[in-house]
Amino acid sequence: MSNILIEANNISKIYDQDMYLKRGINFYALHHVDFIVERGDFITVMGPSGSGKSTLMNCISTLDKVSSGKLEILQKPVLAMKEDELSDFRRNYLGFIFQNHHLISSLTIFDNIATPLILNKNNPKDTKVRVEEVSRKLNIEKILYKKPDECSGGEKQRAAIARAIITHPLILICDEPTGNLDSENSHEVLTYLSKLNEEGTAIILVTHDSMIASYAKKFMYLRDGTIHTVISRNDASQEEFFQAIVEVTTQDSLRKRFMQGGV
Repeated sequence: MSNILIEANNISKIYDQDMYLKRGINFYALHHVDFIVERGDFITVMGPSGSGKSTLMNCISTLDKVSSGKLEILQKPVLAMKEDELSDFRRNYLGFIFQNHHLISSLTIFDNIATPLILNKNNPKDTKVRVEEVSRKLNIEKILYKKPDECSGGEKQRAAIARAIITHPLILICDEPTGNLDSENSHEVLTYLSKLNEEGTAIILVTHDSMIASYAKKFMYLRDGTIHTVISRNDASQEEFFQAIVEVTTQDSLRKRFMQGGV
């Protein structure tokens, strides 16, 4: 079995393509992007607003389609997949964690976590075992029968993580998963994600925080719809990796100010 989970070859995304082409304009949200995600990868993605981060995540998660180029997930060309195939793919192979937990307020934490298994028509006994198992790993077994409004922000985010990983996804897509958490809860979430990654789950995480980015194995910086910089951690310490990330983001911030006449 190939270690490559996602392969993007020269992919571009143009929004309102017909309108822009009629005006002779190419507005690229993504512009000739190449990258590979392999089993066990932990990649953080940074970039200024409008750099293409959200578009890239939407294309990877098959919620949006590329305008051109080749995007393969598990060696299947995404553009050739029908809607029902895409839906099955997302349900069986992808997990999603967002900045806002998106828990259903009328359901208990148990039922929120169990939702993907219920949709997959899992055996109720197996569902109970799996929910209890993942809740123990995330230290939320005491809140399983509470409603989200009765839980802290950190507890709700851990519940959202439990829901995302209950189906054992190959790829976990995280969009600012610690954006609403304090530093202590952020560290707990990232420590767990790192452990999950060590167990084989590939993680792609979008963040605006260089310290959060330094938990990964690889750092990707987007600018104007293109991948501007890629840094692999290799044998560097987290502190050394953090400093390398800060250097990239600081230089780009200074460049932007210079272009705007602010330096």
